[in-house]
This record gives sequence, structure tokens and C-alpha cells, in this order.
Amino acid sequence: MFDIQTSRNQWGQFNGRDTETFSDQYVEDRTKVHEYNNDFDEFNTANYTVSNAGAGTTFASIAGDNGIIQAITAAGANDFYSIQNVRATYLFALGYRIFAEFVFSVDNALANIIAGLLNTTATPFTGASQTDGVYITTAATTAISVNAAVGGVITTTPNAAVLNPGLANFVTFKLYWDGGIYAAAPKGRIVWELSGSGVVTPARGEIAAPANYPGVTLTNPTFGVQASSAAARTMYVDLFSILKDRVNVLATPVF
Repeated sequence: MFDIQTSRNQWGQFNGRDTETFSDQYVEDRTKVHEYNNDFDEFNTANYTVSNAGAGTTFASIAGDNGIIQAITAAGANDFYSIQNVRATYLFALGYRIFAEFVFSVDNALANIIAGLLNTTATPFTGASQTDGVYITTAATTAISVNAAVGGVITTTPNAAVLNPGLANFVTFKLYWDGGIYAAAPKGRIVWELSGSGVVTPARGEIAAPANYPGVTLTNPTFGVQASSAAARTMYVDLFSILKDRVNVLATPVF
């Protein structure tokens, strides 16, 4: 726009237009996205809401490659531990794409798990508390379900992948909300991926957003583990990374 001698992002592609004020910027314009990434090299408990049921639960940062948070439930059936951000800040909305990744492991198939973007709740393993978001669950089995919820209505892809439990076996759950920007799917689509040593075979699929999608409830990065029997269960939380369009990609540019 201003300096025609500037080679914009010489080794890649700049994410702006020639007419934008930042067009000569030689790195990507990160102001275009709402981005939050935590690899848990540091863990400030003030930034999170920890919910639990049962006495004797523990949640702490531990030594481990890539940064690890360890959650151990109490030993009673249905005892659980979960973390969410202290406030919800991500809304599924038309025209605003979301890219998110969650990495964790669990010690045993008898652990119930939940991970992904979910409405703020202190009881994430209660079905009625799962009202909005895109997240994965298991129920005392190796079958992983991918769920898309809006207004309390949940669309589920059961048996999306098979869990390979073990604390050294990390599951990578990725989701992409296309924002409903394609004419072929005006209500939007959710693409999901399950990979890593924490699943037996990598899997990828797509959920066509239901008629009432998207909703109006903010979602929150969420991890949780619940004991399905009278034995303590352990989850390692490694990473969550979320990126969302800050500006509606279908809007007419100002300049």
C-alpha cells in the first residue's frame, strides 16, 4: 500500500490485502484472529475454574515433555475433575471460523473423558449440562464420540475412533467450524480429527450443523476425567489451542 519496495513476508503469504493499512507488514497480521494457546509450561490456577466431585482429588503441573497438567480423581465411582477457563470467550457464529486443538491422555478405558469447547459448567459429565459446543466424550469404554451441541440439543457421531489408553498415549482432537460461509452448507459444517498414539487408528469426519446452529452461548476450553468405578483415574492435559476469526469473513472490507 505504501512501500512498493517491501517484499511482504518473503518466505510465505501475508494474510492481508494490498489496500489495508498493515499491507506492508512483513509478518502475519495476528490482529485478524482471536487466539489462545496454552501448552502448560506454566499453570496459573487463577486463570482456571476447577470443578470436582469426591474428596482426595489432585490437580497440578508436573514435569513432562511439552508441559503437562496432571489430574487425578478421587477413588469413588462418578468422582471427577475438570478444568475450564475462568470465563468463556468463544462463540460459534456464522461467518467466524474456529480452529481448535486439544491434546491429552488418560490412564484407563474405565475413565470417562471430556475435551473440547463446551459451555461453562461445574458438572460437565452430567448430560443436561452439555448445552453448547463441540467436544469428545467416552463412557467407560474405548469408543470415542464426537458431539456438537446447541441449545441443549446434541448431535453425536458415536464410535468416531477407538481410544488407546495409557498416560504416554496422547490423543489429539482437532475441530474446524467453517462458519457457514459455503453456499452448499449454509448452516455450516464441523470437521473433526482424532489422531496420535492415544487412538488405535486415526479418524476424521464431518458433522453437518443442525438446523438451529449456531447458538448464542459462549464456549470454554474444557478438559475432564471421571471415574466410572471405585478406582482413581488420571488424565494428562498437554495442550489446547484455539483460533477464531475476529472479523466476519463474509463482510465487505472497509478498505
